[in-house]
Amino acid sequence: MQNRHSTCVAWDAITPFLLLLGSSSEVRCIAWTLLNKNTFDQFIKMEFFNPWRIFVFICCLPSLISLVCLYFLPETPKFFISKRRFENAKIVFQKVYKINTKQSFKSFPVLTLYGESNNNEESCEIEKKTPFLKRIWENIIDGMTQMRMLCSQPYMNNLCITAVSDFGLMASYYTLMMWFPEIFERFNNYGKSHGGQKAGLCEVSQSSQVYNETFQYSNVCEPSINSRVFADTIIIGLSCIPSSISLSFFMAKLGKKYVLVTGLVLSGISAILLNWVSSSEETLILSALFEALTSILETVIFCIVVELFPTNLRAPALAITATSGRLGAIFGNLVFGMLIDVQCNIPIYLFGVMLIGSGVLCLRLPKSDDYLVLH
Repeated sequence: MQNRHSTCVAWDAITPFLLLLGSSSEVRCIAWTLLNKNTFDQFIKMEFFNPWRIFVFICCLPSLISLVCLYFLPETPKFFISKRRFENAKIVFQKVYKINTKQSFKSFPVLTLYGESNNNEESCEIEKKTPFLKRIWENIIDGMTQMRMLCSQPYMNNLCITAVSDFGLMASYYTLMMWFPEIFERFNNYGKSHGGQKAGLCEVSQSSQVYNETFQYSNVCEPSINSRVFADTIIIGLSCIPSSISLSFFMAKLGKKYVLVTGLVLSGISAILLNWVSSSEETLILSALFEALTSILETVIFCIVVELFPTNLRAPALAITATSGRLGAIFGNLVFGMLIDVQCNIPIYLFGVMLIGSGVLCLRLPKSDDYLVLH
């Protein structure tokens, strides 16, 4: 039963990731279509509707559509039951029953939920009559109570591990994935200006800095991105398909903890090896390996958080972990942007050490059999 539950949790997390993978590949293809010289030449007379603005508008559409779709989703019955709001949970079950069977609410076979009593109905009536500001204050008190529980053991220890690990993961993943196209472009420019001569990442970056300092910019916005850069980014995006499909198998056989530790350590090694590349092809291979490993690891972290914390603490634990990861992404981009043209070895080594350190830190997480979870 535990393996089946782990597999279901993994696929619940992987399914939206696979959709995101498809959409990210489509975004790269759209960028290749819009952000090329031929398209720019067609829009050269238009000041407002240029390819970049159209591309940004297209990228915003999925979020707007998701916002509308999420508005119609109900809260989970499990959450209502954990809050002893049985009547609300029953209504959600009835809606699901009506959608699945096309029958009316009255034909729903379950009349009462386990633990339901008249006291619950009275509490619902009291909640309806409670003033709005008082309900807000009660929610604040409830949130503070949850934070107090998170600060107790063993939750505090587990939360620190997942938050720090996600910080190190996202600092490396988001930063390198955002900068890989620029790195490929620099390799292409270096090869053209040096007759195809091979060089390392730092030498290419320093050469690009000299090139940018002497380059004369014009008032006309022209794309300078080589078509091969788009092809390389598409290859990197597709490289994580095997790892994402096989993730549930390895999580069920090896356990989420060891999948996370192994993935973090291997991705850290692949990041460090970027300091020894001497061509765009070698960079592409390591980039694809890095993407295949790191792209699935946040999914594993979230699966672990779901099983480490009880239902009433999962939302704040996930929020803190995800926020830590986003802060890591900001930190990584700032550090890499400042040092890539000065000492590019430093951020590469830093990201590798952060990933390996996060993997070692995750060894302190409890095994699946030791999870203290109230399902």
